[in-house]
Amino acid sequence: MGNAIKTVKLKLYKPNKGKTDYLLETKMMYDKALDFFINFIVSNSLVLEERFPLRAIESLCLKDFYQQFPGFPSVTKRSVINAAIGMVQGYLSNYENWKKSGSKKDEPHMPTASTMPTFYKGDYGIEYADIQNQFIRLRVYNGNEWILANYPVKFTQQFLTLYAENEKAKEYNKDRSQYKKLLKQEGLDKKEIKASMSQYPVNPYWECLSPSLSFDERKHEWYICFPFKKEIKVDKIEEQIKNGSIKRTLAVDLGLHHTAVVTIMEGNKLIYTEFIDTNDIDDIRYERLIKITEHQRLSGTPTKGVHSDKELWQSIYNINNDTAHKISRKIVGLALQYNCQIIIFEKLSGFKAKKKQSKAKKLNLKLNYWMYGKIIEYTKYKAYAEGILTKQVNPFMTSQICYKNELAGERFSPADINGKSLIMFTDGTILNADFNGSMNLHRKFWRTFPSLKGRKLKEEKKEIKKQIIEKTSQQCGAA
Repeated sequence: MGNAIKTVKLKLYKPNKGKTDYLLETKMMYDKALDFFINFIVSNSLVLEERFPLRAIESLCLKDFYQQFPGFPSVTKRSVINAAIGMVQGYLSNYENWKKSGSKKDEPHMPTASTMPTFYKGDYGIEYADIQNQFIRLRVYNGNEWILANYPVKFTQQFLTLYAENEKAKEYNKDRSQYKKLLKQEGLDKKEIKASMSQYPVNPYWECLSPSLSFDERKHEWYICFPFKKEIKVDKIEEQIKNGSIKRTLAVDLGLHHTAVVTIMEGNKLIYTEFIDTNDIDDIRYERLIKITEHQRLSGTPTKGVHSDKELWQSIYNINNDTAHKISRKIVGLALQYNCQIIIFEKLSGFKAKKKQSKAKKLNLKLNYWMYGKIIEYTKYKAYAEGILTKQVNPFMTSQICYKNELAGERFSPADINGKSLIMFTDGTILNADFNGSMNLHRKFWRTFPSLKGRKLKEEKKEIKKQIIEKTSQQCGAA
């Protein structure tokens, strides 16, 4: 069993300057408190060996802390201590490893006390009675004391839907706790209680966790981020294969000619195919990269610390990120629609640009490759939230071996098509190379992909090349 986390980001809508200053003061106070505990733990590192480090730290330095930070909220103080413990433990571990390595370079530095405040139960409240009266009440520091202040927001439909589920999640957890308490009162042992608790499996609703503050330096805007947690119970892929619960698989081939080719299989039967293209987005990105490379060529040697074309680079990042989210949502939507248990991707290897390509072309391919990684990353967590697992397999030769048999092929394209998007096999069959690759990902997952013999493969590919040359020369002669 695991947890899926989904975060909804809400903008604090035009708070007045005074309330904005409160947020800055709150962050500064939070960081000062974090710095206090980091320095204390580093100076008294033996507290980390205690069974309950948090309690040990509180007992040793609470008086000094409240002298410096009077009125600091108790729950927030504990969250700061836990953050400091984690940061110092990471620093000490890295420092010990560095000492053992004998290196004189890259010595680990003390953790920096910089983070965003988190608001716990009682430190925030929500009001959304109507469209004109929507705000979040936050416990903030105004420079003198901790107060509750209202900040106007515009709640999204996604937030309202998830927050409504939060009430159901609370009710479900309450019923489950009461039932477990009742079983204990009846004298059942742990094994019997665990067996009886099958009546209350995983919580099917999204549960709202403590929100955190966020600041966008580029836009100079404040946000409040609400994480929602959902319990997920899904067997590991190996166990699903063993018990035969995998009926349908969805495979995604990510390529240059088609951004994604999706195929859905049930056993040996093809259920559905979809080609997902982003040609318009690729063109927009390429145009902006040409502008960037032209500016770089004209400006000469770049100045250290100066970032040119910041807005163009940001727009390219936003385009890629948005596209990756849309494609990942499409893939997960298809997996749900066709009741697939596993989503299969190819395991991406290192990016290698071809020689004699323009800088813009190389950058475009590299950014495309980056987007593929994001598509896999975003699909993974979105699918997990729906109880669907993802698997990456080695894509070696998937587009060059016919998915129906073991015949080798050679990629080519007619003269009027840019790029080698087709593939011809030794029996004369011609297929879309990306579709063939997607189909073979299923075989890679089920380990039915044929083992390849190098010498025989080379001979077959030479023969196919001859056939392709003959066909293209005949077409040219007929024209």
